[in-house]
Amino acid sequence: MGLQYKIFDAENLLVARHVGVVDGQAIARFVQAIDNDPDYRKGLDFLTDASELEQSLWDAKDALGFVQRLQQRRREGMPDVRQAIVAPTDLGYGMGRVYLGFAEAVPWMDVNLFRESGDALAWLGLKHPFEHYLGGKDWKEV
Repeated sequence: MGLQYKIFDAENLLVARHVGVVDGQAIARFVQAIDNDPDYRKGLDFLTDASELEQSLWDAKDALGFVQRLQQRRREGMPDVRQAIVAPTDLGYGMGRVYLGFAEAVPWMDVNLFRESGDALAWLGLKHPFEHYLGGKDWKEV
């Protein structure tokens, strides 16, 4: 399936889900989709749910391209943002640790990795339970 996302404008938040198999092309489509989404605005914090990730085909070349796109976005005026990754599985957590390594090249992004959703929500200062952000059928498919 890849990636899904939705925006909670009142909470300054974009929620993304990694579902099934995610590869570098899915990540590139995600970045392009949010850039073209009229509801997206620069400066949203990110809450990433990797609990349904089954396989990651994202490699170092994909990660480098992603970091380069983020650096380009900064040159285009992207403000500081925070990203909380919820990864309760070993696969998701391991991929999150790899991502953290690449995220160090983007110092204006404060990225943190969590096994527990409550810890991620508290770090982002969000008040609703995790299910509030993951519920509903209004996900945008990438």
